[in-house]
Amino acid sequence: PRPAVGPLLGEARGALVALAILVGALMFAALAGPAQALRAETQALRNTMAGLSPLVKQITAATDWEDFTQQLSPESPERLSGSDLTDATAALARGYTAAGLPVGPGAWAGLASPIYTLASGAGPRTNTGAPARLAVLARPQLASHGRLTAGSLTGSVPAGAIACTVSTATAARYGLHPGSRLVLVAPPGPLTLAVTGIVAARDPTSTFWQTDGGLTPLYNTPLNGIPYWSGSVFADPGQEQLVQSVFGPSSLSLTWTVPLDTNRLTASQARPVYNTLHQVTQTFPPLGPLSGGAGVVSVSSPLTSNLGAFLATQAEVDTALALLFVSLIVAGAAVIAVAARMVAVRREPELTLLRARGGSIAQLSAHLLRGTAVVVLPAALLGAGLAFAAESSDASSVLGWSLAALVLVAGLAGPPVIAAVRHRRPGPPASAAQITAAGEEIGRASCRERV
Repeated sequence: PRPAVGPLLGEARGALVALAILVGALMFAALAGPAQALRAETQALRNTMAGLSPLVKQITAATDWEDFTQQLSPESPERLSGSDLTDATAALARGYTAAGLPVGPGAWAGLASPIYTLASGAGPRTNTGAPARLAVLARPQLASHGRLTAGSLTGSVPAGAIACTVSTATAARYGLHPGSRLVLVAPPGPLTLAVTGIVAARDPTSTFWQTDGGLTPLYNTPLNGIPYWSGSVFADPGQEQLVQSVFGPSSLSLTWTVPLDTNRLTASQARPVYNTLHQVTQTFPPLGPLSGGAGVVSVSSPLTSNLGAFLATQAEVDTALALLFVSLIVAGAAVIAVAARMVAVRREPELTLLRARGGSIAQLSAHLLRGTAVVVLPAALLGAGLAFAAESSDASSVLGWSLAALVLVAGLAGPPVIAAVRHRRPGPPASAAQITAAGEEIGRASCRERV
């Protein structure tokens, strides 16, 4: 028996196979090409992000403590507890995550005093001819970012003293151990810092340790001045309100920091993340229970400028690649047109007969479209399937689907359109003998197909 597809293909089986191969290959190129380009851009973006400091890949919300607390309580400054700061930190991280930003673990909040001179207590390794200096930091998340190596994070200290913990590097430089006493020359008067513990950083590269000199003391060389060492101590958890009482009127700063995880950021996500970062730096931060003071908080992220530079380069590269891919597909569409003409020419006797029998251009085109679709659609699906198998979800770019649609339209519409143009003028009515001869020719073609 005659195969069901035989009448649809007519004498153009070879030409249709060539057309199907062209459509499948171009469909694969249309989807896989832009996907490969996007993958290369993603790799370039991740390499750029990997080279950035953690201090760049973060969002910082900073303010002056006195201004902030006056917003919360205009009549008398409100002293914030550690739980207040922690709850506001969690709310900030949740808000930025909900906005679509790649928020990473390790968000923290902290109070930081200015750097003051030490009157006593520093060891000989800080001797430079100028007294060493220290700042006092209060961060409720110290226990989760540090690992205790000596002493404890709490302890009994003299009245009026601040219990504090230092990093291993600060302890080594300043000659400190649990039980050490430091006297800080602060505006309210000499202030005793009682060391209760020493901690090592769980992640020395995190913003928690890289900010305000909490990890490693700095050797400062002022112009025309005597060099000196400076560092920081951490007030023990629970000492936050005491720190505010002592340093509040003296330029005490208040900061929230939310790290951003850019390890899995893709090139297609760079623009949305950039837009969201720009938006959050222009709006008040979502501080949860402390949102009443958000009006005086300044939000910033150095990552915005780095993403902006990447996007500018990406736009230039994408323009060049789009021209390249469009040129490739247009050239392929021209080859498809040649194959489509071959299909129309090979089916000329059949189409002439249909036209002579009174078939309209629309009927002629529909007949040819059915035959073309039988081979072109499976080829297009195969090409698209191979592209997705090779590139996964990266093959679903807007440019790729646009080019794929052009290929599919050219492959399906090519033979019907060319046939319609060739037969747009009806020929003279055919005689019975001509119709019989044309029919016999079509029959012989079908026999050759079966053989």
